[in-house]
Amino acid sequence: MPAPRFPNLPGGVSLGYADESFTVYDHPKVMIFANVSRLSADDISERIITAAGDAFPPAAAPSAAESASDGTRTRLMMTESRAAAQRAGGTWREIFASGGQDDERRASPLWIAVWLLAAQAAALLAFPLAFAAFRPLADRGWILAKPLGLLAIGLAVWLMASLEILPFGRTPIIISAAGLGVLSAVSFAFNRAEMLDFFRNRWKTIAAAEMVFLAAFFAFLLIRMANPDLWHPWRGGEKPMDMAYLNAVVKSSYMPPYDPWFGGGYLNYYYWGQFLVAALIRATGAVPEVAINIAIPLFYALTAALAYSVSYNLAAAAPFRARIRGMMGRRPAVAGLLGAAFVAVIGNLDGAAQTIGNAWRAAVQGLPPAEFDFWRSSRMMPPDPP
Repeated sequence: MPAPRFPNLPGGVSLGYADESFTVYDHPKVMIFANVSRLSADDISERIITAAGDAFPPAAAPSAAESASDGTRTRLMMTESRAAAQRAGGTWREIFASGGQDDERRASPLWIAVWLLAAQAAALLAFPLAFAAFRPLADRGWILAKPLGLLAIGLAVWLMASLEILPFGRTPIIISAAGLGVLSAVSFAFNRAEMLDFFRNRWKTIAAAEMVFLAAFFAFLLIRMANPDLWHPWRGGEKPMDMAYLNAVVKSSYMPPYDPWFGGGYLNYYYWGQFLVAALIRATGAVPEVAINIAIPLFYALTAALAYSVSYNLAAAAPFRARIRGMMGRRPAVAGLLGAAFVAVIGNLDGAAQTIGNAWRAAVQGLPPAEFDFWRSSRMMPPDPP
């Protein structure tokens, strides 16, 4: 086998063992293998397993024929029946019945409203259960119901797709939402009077929490609108990988999804976050390249709102109320806002430092502003890259 040839910089500097900033994003390493001995697939598999030694699972890998005949999933390859089931899940045009949606419909702001309504509907379905589970809290779990609804429905859908009870699609989503609704209806029946009293007397608490959630969502949505590209012009980044996995989950009939990088294989990577987004995509019909730019603000809004909820409930708890009043008056909402700000805004001040630096360049030095470096703000711990 010939010696590997690695990419080089001018002057003969090899990038073969350089940091991934060079070998992944800047000068990706390409390796091409030739089957010069005309070995069979089984011979190649055996040689790889032998060379791997202890790094490979001890059980001997069955041949491709054995894998296809016994109906089990082996190593990282799908069986023929599973591959056929994945392909039978529908083409892109079939999944998105509009034929992929024209450009005008893809860019419609209505998708934002549809996405928010779907997320809020899941939260409302889960709130009676959250109310019962988080009764000691001042807000009775109003914000906690938002991730709880998504997680409950998503988990039920994932189980049905993983156990091959139903293929991934809108039908199991409707069944899961209905099941959650039934459980919540039972909870509501037991707590009806207390819940109605909560809505009558604590509606300001609900409104304040919703304002935090929506403000965070639309603030981050504006950031995505200002920079909606899903990859860096020359560094690439991991968003193309995220997009590939999201598309694979959306189009898979059963879990784990197919591997978008390895034909005939199943995904050997964590994909739960993509699955929750894929469930919302299947429920709403938004195409992935639009949905991902709405999903990211949704996760940010959930982060900010949950930080608000935790801080609010801690400040409103009886043992701490006297101290909090001395510092902030009688409003635990102030503590909630500080919690949301420290978790979702102030945690990394490098973005503010770049913005101030650019303003200084323009106003004082008369220079054009530098490009905002998102990567610099994500590499705050030395050495760089960490």
